[in-house]
Amino acid sequence: MIGQYILYNSTVGRFQAGKIAMRVLKLRVENLLIVGSGFNDMIKALIFFVMLPVAASASPTGRATIDLVFELGESRMALAEYIMRGAADYLIENPDPGSSEGHSAFKRILNGSTYFRSILAIDENGQLMFDSYNWIPFLGAKDLSQRSYFLGATNAVGKVLRVGDPVVGKQSGQVFLPFTMAVPNGSGRGQRVVMMTVPPKTMLPSFEVCNFCGVIIALDGKVLVADKPMSDVNEAVISRLTFEGEYGAQELDLRGMTVETHWRKSSRYGVVYLYYRATPLTDG
Repeated sequence: MIGQYILYNSTVGRFQAGKIAMRVLKLRVENLLIVGSGFNDMIKALIFFVMLPVAASASPTGRATIDLVFELGESRMALAEYIMRGAADYLIENPDPGSSEGHSAFKRILNGSTYFRSILAIDENGQLMFDSYNWIPFLGAKDLSQRSYFLGATNAVGKVLRVGDPVVGKQSGQVFLPFTMAVPNGSGRGQRVVMMTVPPKTMLPSFEVCNFCGVIIALDGKVLVADKPMSDVNEAVISRLTFEGEYGAQELDLRGMTVETHWRKSSRYGVVYLYYRATPLTDG
């Protein structure tokens, strides 16, 4: 490729143009995930998370790993919050929409997001109004008044994202994390609620760190999500740690293993992201 340049020639006292052969370097970026918005195609690059398959010869440090896990989780939380604010704003501007109209509106707001399953609108009595997934609401799952995510959100501060314990959907039969947000009504009591169903894997990195490693997201001392959900180590690790400050690292002796732990706390959403690496004590 021929490139042009302009230089100042002190001999003749003026600028002169010239040409020079240039080599074009093509940079290849692999395994870079750009988070889409899911709402009116906004923030096409909300935050990035480098998904690096971890090889034994290039294993990241515990701190580097937990930093990556933290950035992924916080970016998904922020994206969910933005989408849910849009849903709450719709209910404020349209206080009595029909179910088909509301379904279409919420579907547009979710905008084909691959991270979140659906958004539900729940009235002040805990009854399902409509959702983004079903054109006609499933009446067998209409009463959500006793669901902990509704009870915890209806009297909460409006338009603030809350993360609930995992539940099983009445319609889908699938486990999801309920993200909820109250729709302000002026009194702060008995408010409508928008709820997003979030598959647990949405919040976890896609790479396998190692056979004896794990990633956990916890809230109030309870495991919300884990990449090895059936492992007893998850609860055992959480119960042995005290999460004070924004970051911590501690080595534990647990069930015949040395367990290296690293964690970071979200000041915005209250959850704790934790990475652990277990080494059997018999290993050299």
